Amino acid sequence: MLISFSPDKADEIFFGCLLRALKAININPVEIVDLWMNDEIIWNMKSDAGDFEISKDIWDLVFIMAEENQSIIKIIDKLLGEDTSFIKEEVDFNNYR
Repeated sequence: MLISFSPDKADEIFFGCLLRALKAININPVEIVDLWMNDEIIWNMKSDAGDFEISKDIWDLVFIMAEENQSIIKIIDKLLGEDTSFIKEEVDFNNYR
């Protein structure tokens, strides 16, 4: 599982809202990887709930992933659901098999 965002613009305002929503788990960036060949930036993050990544691509699509820590995706989903800046759209997982 992952969390995806498709904001109008993945700018300072969007990331400010995202970081505010995740404040409860005390996130800290560990490394920023600029994948220039893909026009993508990945922030490797640590938090009280474990490690995860935030990626942003050239089309302003943003993803939160945690291949080795799927439980944090549920925690982040809960935090985002409690923040009025974000609207959750349910997904049919059968479409992605």
